[in-house]
Amino acid sequence: AAMMTIGSTVRKMTTLMGTVAALSRDPNPKLHVVDVNTLVDDVLKGFNGAVGATLIRQSHSVPLVEADPAQLQQVVLNLILNAQDAIGPDGRITLRTESNAEAAQLVVEDNGCGMDHATIAGLFRPFRSTKGKGLGIGLYQCRKILQAHGGTLNVMSEPGKGTRFVIRLRAHDARKRQAT
Repeated sequence: AAMMTIGSTVRKMTTLMGTVAALSRDPNPKLHVVDVNTLVDDVLKGFNGAVGATLIRQSHSVPLVEADPAQLQQVVLNLILNAQDAIGPDGRITLRTESNAEAAQLVVEDNGCGMDHATIAGLFRPFRSTKGKGLGIGLYQCRKILQAHGGTLNVMSEPGKGTRFVIRLRAHDARKRQAT
């Protein structure tokens, strides 16, 4: 039993070390033209009803973007899981795509407990978690991934009123025009 416990601990530490090492490297995205709506729908299919909350999907026409699909899926998944932790089983998570001035936007919004300004100020710092079980690297990594894509990740929240994260990525056509 002691050897199994040691083996389990070593595996956990190895995983943690890999995660920490990954943080020190730039995300280095492998860009492809991506439909954000399809990507979000694929992430939601992976849940297969397993989210312990109400998921609301509002899909609007958005321009195609250049992104690394796996990295962008990781960001969306992390935001959904964080929202789920904030709301509990009776909460609501809304995922909405929007088009905004030559960009595609994805809004992930929950009706959870919300956050005060002090919490928001430390939200994207590595190794700071608002959860007892978290490592405090998820949102830091999400922002780093989006910055590597030329995008942004912003948060708006108020205690007792929920939280809204907004991902913004330049449209594929806008990137072409900017290069010329």
